[in-house]
Amino acid sequence: MKKKFVALLLASSMALSLSACGRSGSDSSSSKSDTKKEETVKSDKKADEATTEDSSDKANSSESDTSDQGNDSTSSTSDTQTASSLNMDKCISDLKANLPLDPDYTYVQDYYIGVKDDTITITAVVDDSTDPSLALDFADTLVRQLNLYAQMQDSSIESSSQNFYGGLYTRYNALVGVAPASKTNSQKDWFVYDGISGGKVMLKLNKQYR
Repeated sequence: MKKKFVALLLASSMALSLSACGRSGSDSSSSKSDTKKEETVKSDKKADEATTEDSSDKANSSESDTSDQGNDSTSSTSDTQTASSLNMDKCISDLKANLPLDPDYTYVQDYYIGVKDDTITITAVVDDSTDPSLALDFADTLVRQLNLYAQMQDSSIESSSQNFYGGLYTRYNALVGVAPASKTNSQKDWFVYDGISGGKVMLKLNKQYR
């Protein structure tokens, strides 16, 4: 039970890192927005002199933007429907049921796989004495096996290969972390702390373990 709790903490730690980045971006956007508001107030008087002409231009621009947004919305909706057609909970449960830790992965104490929106989070806790290459191998195995079980639901998903993790990761991004049991609170000391986007970004060990 304690091991499962630690694996969940790893996943939470990765999520918090992303949230911090998001907040930073939001603060920056807010600052830019305030600046724009000030500029708008200053230019209101000048804008009143050309109301009719501006209204006409805005109408034409609005029609063009609406058309572009319609095309983008159609594409985005299609991608979302494709991703949501997969039962990721079943993919995860099938993987866990068919990937016993004994005898090949006895150095793994526990692992966690979760999905939120378009991001898959994969974390594992391993023995401190684990060879870094084995930690990377286990992470690689989880990533590829998850793609395999997704293929069983949707045959249009591409298979993984030497330099490609598979079509699942063109639909979802993935965050992957593998930590020694005594270093779960220190991300810089994890064996693996990496992300996958587009399926072609191969996982690597953290610098000190390469």
